[in-house]
Amino acid sequence: MTPEDTNGVAVRLRRLTKVYGAGATAVPALRGVDLEIHKGEMFMLVGPSGSGKTTLISVMAGILDQTDGECVIFDHDLRHMRPRDKTRYRGETIGFVFQSFNLLPSLSAEENVCVPLLIGGMKLRDARPSAREVLARVGFDERMMRSLPAMLSGGQQQRVVIARAIVHRPRLIVCDEPTSALDHETGHKVMELLRAVALDRDRALVVVTHDARIFEFADRIAEMDDGRIVRVGARSATGGPSHGPTAPGR
Repeated sequence: MTPEDTNGVAVRLRRLTKVYGAGATAVPALRGVDLEIHKGEMFMLVGPSGSGKTTLISVMAGILDQTDGECVIFDHDLRHMRPRDKTRYRGETIGFVFQSFNLLPSLSAEENVCVPLLIGGMKLRDARPSAREVLARVGFDERMMRSLPAMLSGGQQQRVVIARAIVHRPRLIVCDEPTSALDHETGHKVMELLRAVALDRDRALVVVTHDARIFEFADRIAEMDDGRIVRVGARSATGGPSHGPTAPGR
């Protein structure tokens, strides 16, 4: 991919910075990140705790505002959007898989998955068929769809979170440690589902992880340290990130 060819770029970051606080107490979390993520790609971010991974994906998802630099998601510059437009665009375009699940405890699995559609203006009766369809894709039966989160295992709750993230067909899906609380078999199934979603050439999927067991699913892996991208490479033959130069476009 040449610099002039932007048709295949889902996320473009230029000199991106994020600073928490001000003055003597300011803490820089992102220090001039330059990165492109391609459509149809599963892109993983790895690195030590505190290296800026979660901050970076939160800026990508429009949850946090950057301090400086450029964050363009499918040709839309988030920094220059009005708050109302940004909220609407985020709701339509981005799905977020939270590490802490954030399921509403008083709603069933089906109702939790309906939430993004309801926020988008859909009526509950119209949202239910879409929620049920995507829950079936993650292996839920009728009984499980009617269950409250407290009645589900951690792996089942994670599948609800993923269903909720993809039900409105977002173009960018961002996942924060999607397999950290899962056993190997369940984590593998979760990643197979996410991988299938990422194969859509008009979508992209970004995964923050410490879980080396899932490196095999990545197209490219970026290593972060101290708020910077220090290396971007293709997945190596052993399943981990390669230590060669930055990988070219797909």
